[in-house]
Amino acid sequence: MKASVVIPAHSTPPERLARVFAALAEQTLSEEEWDIILVDNASPEPLHVSAQPAGPACQVIREPRLGATHARATGIRAARGELIVFVDDDNLLAPDYLEQACALHALHPDLGAFGGAIVPDFAVPPPAWAKNHLHELALRDLGAEAFIRTDTFPVRDYPWFSPYGAGLVMLRTASLAYLDWMETADSPMTDRVGRQLGGCGDTEMIWIGVLRRGLGVAYSGRLRLTHLIPAVRLRYGYFMRLQLQGGFSWGRFLVSHGLRPAETRVGLVLKGLKSLFVNLPRGATGVLSFLRRWGELRGALDPQRRLSL
Repeated sequence: MKASVVIPAHSTPPERLARVFAALAEQTLSEEEWDIILVDNASPEPLHVSAQPAGPACQVIREPRLGATHARATGIRAARGELIVFVDDDNLLAPDYLEQACALHALHPDLGAFGGAIVPDFAVPPPAWAKNHLHELALRDLGAEAFIRTDTFPVRDYPWFSPYGAGLVMLRTASLAYLDWMETADSPMTDRVGRQLGGCGDTEMIWIGVLRRGLGVAYSGRLRLTHLIPAVRLRYGYFMRLQLQGGFSWGRFLVSHGLRPAETRVGLVLKGLKSLFVNLPRGATGVLSFLRRWGELRGALDPQRRLSL
């Protein structure tokens, strides 16, 4: 089997889940070459798939531990495809997404992870203050050009075009290597847990399973998906939490894996004050930039600390 689609979902509205599956129904890859695994991540009411694709059946697995990292791990264990395609419960894959992913893998078998353009479908127009921060909603469009990095050993940095979790395509072998590491890891990144907006679970998965093992990463404009953005995610309060908690996760990830030196408390305060001085005069968008920086510094100061912001 060429690919397994893993969909982590927590209390997803039925109409939104139906749109996700409708997009899967349009895939051009032959139905014999892929399957679907829906991971019900501790939803109070069990998820039901009202409209499955006409081709591959959908296996529904319940993961009682809340959190995107746990849900992905459950999906990885159940997957049988050579490639695992992670699809969030608000992602609509372009009709040729799976076919293009398989073609890219055939052309570059040394790639351990890759992704593509993530374009928005906003429920309401985004406010002006959000303009410079929309990428924090896992949106990205680098155009039709491909960015490929295979000279990853020894690895010393995290490539800027590495894929996001939405639409992430990983070798199954790389994903299993990440699970092996998780079994003995002291404090792996938990990613989203309930209302917490931490992240970097997908980043750590790529770092451990791909880059540290000498495999390559890539962005391809041929891979495209639509990210459904509800109105609640365009509120200022949501962005404040997203910046602070997402920044904390990024700072913690960098220090935990030796990509950035740990911060001293004095250094944390000085850098925080500098960021405050630089950003606050910029108004609403400056506050968001400051919160991102402050979160990063807090995560770098104490990388073993669990997110509790």
